Amino acid sequence: YESCSFRTNGTGTFRGLNGATPFIGDAGQLERVEEVRLEMLVEKWKISPVLNAMKTAHPYDEVAYDLYSLENRLGNAGAGTIGTLATPESLEKFLQRLRKRLHTGAFRFTGRRAATIRRVAVCGGSGSELIRTAIAAGADAYVTADIKYHTFQDAESNIALIDAGHFETESPIIPKLVSYFTKQLTGLGEQIPVFASTTMSNPVCYYS
Repeated sequence: YESCSFRTNGTGTFRGLNGATPFIGDAGQLERVEEVRLEMLVEKWKISPVLNAMKTAHPYDEVAYDLYSLENRLGNAGAGTIGTLATPESLEKFLQRLRKRLHTGAFRFTGRRAATIRRVAVCGGSGSELIRTAIAAGADAYVTADIKYHTFQDAESNIALIDAGHFETESPIIPKLVSYFTKQLTGLGEQIPVFASTTMSNPVCYYS
C-alpha cells in the first residue's frame, strides 16, 4: 500500500505571546480553530527531510507534531533470501560451483557431500542467527559467514551449513548496489556518480 493516512477533526487552541505573528487571529488573544490532525507513515531515514518540508509548507510559526515508532513487522523486508535451484544437485557439486562464483580457495561447511541440494538460503556476512529460519523455510543448504563451531555441530543433521567468508559473501552485491543507486538517482534527475571502493580488501588471509 501507499499514500496511507488517517485524519481526525478537532478544535485547536492557542494564544500568541508578545512578538508572535499568528497566521490566524491576533497576539494576546485566545483563538479556537477547527483543525485536522493528520497521521502518516514515514521511514526513519526520511524523518528529517519530511519535518523540514512540513515546517516550510505549514503557515503556523510553531507546528505541533508527534513522532512515535510502530512495531509492525514488514513482511517484504529483512536479511537474506531463499530460492530453489533450477536443477537439484549434490552438495559436493554445489560447493564446487559456489567456490568458483565467490572466487575463494577454501571455506568451512558441514553436511554430507552426497546430500541433494534443492533449496538454498543465503545471507551475506554474519547470518548465523537466521539458521533456524532457513531450516523452517525448508532450505537444504544455507550460505552465510561467521558460524561458530557449536552452531555447526547443532545444525549438522538438519541442514548443510556453509561458512563462505564474511568478505566473500558480501562483496558480490557491491556492483549491483552501484547499478541500483545510479538508476535511482538518474530517475530522480540527479547526476551524482556512484563508485565502488577500489581500496576495499579482505583482512582475513588463508594459510595452506
